[in-house]
Amino acid sequence: MHFGVSWVPPFGGAIGGANQLDGVWAVQISDGKVITLPKPKSISSNFVGWQDDSHYITYDSNDECFSQNLRSVDVVTGKATPIIDLSFYYQVEQSPENKSLIFAGADGCATSPGEGIFLLPAGQTTPTQLDDKRAYEVNWLIESGVFQAYPEALFSSDGSTRYDPPVYDSSFEPAVSKNGYQAWEVIENRQDRLWL
Repeated sequence: MHFGVSWVPPFGGAIGGANQLDGVWAVQISDGKVITLPKPKSISSNFVGWQDDSHYITYDSNDECFSQNLRSVDVVTGKATPIIDLSFYYQVEQSPENKSLIFAGADGCATSPGEGIFLLPAGQTTPTQLDDKRAYEVNWLIESGVFQAYPEALFSSDGSTRYDPPVYDSSFEPAVSKNGYQAWEVIENRQDRLWL
């Protein structure tokens, strides 16, 4: 699968990255046929991950209601299937362990589940609220096998385990061992230290 982008003046490439999404395509390995896929309403790819071998997850983004229309797209037919009809705060992240999704909800949009951090297990349509505060960034930490919902906490892929940062909004670069040991970089008053 390929997302094609462009750098459109005056800002594209000069101040920021690509600022126009041109299209989405897949290629059949057997015969080299190019398949045009539906383009998200966005200036970036909004690729979340693979749902299975022939379906990927994407969404639309705009300024009015942040991000919405989370859906699965079949790379062979181009058919899109809704996953949830909720808006979320800019991004969503997928766990490669169990395909669960994490996102932040934000008040101010009619289709938001509310303010907070939400987990959507694979195959379900109703998210579970993990926290009542919004995360400003969500990531999957590959080495640690947890979601990071900055600045609130780290969460296991099933939402059952939570790791709070040692210093709120000042703890970065977390790592969690298989035994649950944690390491964080803490920066306060321009002083950097390692917290274990």
